[in-house]
Amino acid sequence: MNYYLPCNPNSRQSCSCYRPACIPRCIPCCPCPSPVKGATGATGATGATGATGPAGTAQSAYGGLYNSLPQQIIAQTAPDEVQLNIDTPMPLKGITAANNSLIINESGVYQVFYSFNGSSKVQGEIQTLVRKNQTDAFPYSVINTQFMVNTLPNSSERISYSVDTQNSFIANLNSGDVLDLVLFFPNLSFYPNLVVSVYRYGAVLYAIKIG
Repeated sequence: MNYYLPCNPNSRQSCSCYRPACIPRCIPCCPCPSPVKGATGATGATGATGATGPAGTAQSAYGGLYNSLPQQIIAQTAPDEVQLNIDTPMPLKGITAANNSLIINESGVYQVFYSFNGSSKVQGEIQTLVRKNQTDAFPYSVINTQFMVNTLPNSSERISYSVDTQNSFIANLNSGDVLDLVLFFPNLSFYPNLVVSVYRYGAVLYAIKIG
């Protein structure tokens, strides 16, 4: 490139000239080339790998049951404690389902959840509870509930009486313990005609090991 061509002072470039041959007339005449970029330096060594975090934890035992079919219970002819038919298993791990019950295979601390939904054509009172080994009810699992009046929207017409209850508790369970879901009628003499219809999916029992 000829760096000594005549130039127009009005179009001179406002930059510095890096070519020695152009220095005498750099500002008025010399087009400024871009600086030459130096070579990229070598990449440094990779740093040491940090410590591995703790492994995640997964539930070692869980399982549940629910009723896939409706059920009807005539209170006057029912046993004192009526075991609900919960014959359809949820996912199970470390817990076995058999005879409408959950069988614990790993000892530990468990959270137990249960719910019940049903209806009756007459008023009544009902208790829902969870038993261990078909003999011992967990005291803090007992829920005493009155059937509430069901009505049509914007109407005083009675359809039926219903109950909707759910609860959970934490308990120490041992391997081999058996859990089931039970109904009890505490004041049957006041409600001799009580017939309870259990909704499909209205009875649920499950347990999760938390410790």
